[in-house]
Amino acid sequence: MKNFMSDEPDIFVDPGFATPLRNGFDFPDNFRGSAMAALLACRVERQPNDLRIHVQRICHAAAIGETEEQAQALADLFIVLGAKGVGLRARMLKGYGEKIPPAWKALLYGRFISGLDAYVPLPARSRLTAGTRGRRHFIALKKEDEARIGAEGRDFRPAREIMLDLINSGRLSDACLMLESELKKIDDRQWEENAVELIRLYRYMDDGEARANGCLNTLLRLSPAKAEQWAALRSRNVGS
Repeated sequence: MKNFMSDEPDIFVDPGFATPLRNGFDFPDNFRGSAMAALLACRVERQPNDLRIHVQRICHAAAIGETEEQAQALADLFIVLGAKGVGLRARMLKGYGEKIPPAWKALLYGRFISGLDAYVPLPARSRLTAGTRGRRHFIALKKEDEARIGAEGRDFRPAREIMLDLINSGRLSDACLMLESELKKIDDRQWEENAVELIRLYRYMDDGEARANGCLNTLLRLSPAKAEQWAALRSRNVGS
């Protein structure tokens, strides 16, 4: 805080007394540090839907060079956004994802479209994760993975290529979601190929039977002929 009664330099100010926090995304040097990092992390826990605080936390971590905190802050933003906010996730990654640890980088770049939920295994805990569950297996990030992020955060590769990458990385639920979306495009030339792939994936899903029936109901509304074809493909490929 500036001492206006003397020419003494600014001294460190405990951020706990700086209420409310400024509306911008940056802080003066005398506010930066571990105390501010802890305060912002606590505020994220108390106000998880306040995106401004998430961005402040990411910017502050980058400013003080805390790459692990920066990665965890990005992960918490992803968790709050869920499947929404693709553009914001992409901008945050392009601006603040370059220097984070490799395991975090691989995970977040791989999830910038689908988003994160609180149960996705992380390289380390974040404030909003429900805990690390399952195996922590991450794929090495390729240079082309960064290049394919467009101005709006879209993945411009063919849908089938993205889907196969999801399957190969063990993200079966995300692959199913993509194929279920593709299945609604009843005039797609790869419709049958996608349908067979989806039917096979359902064998590995706990709710596969229910999801398959849901697809059938969707197709009945869109095209009875496609629904009949789906039923035939399902009968033929179950157990194959």
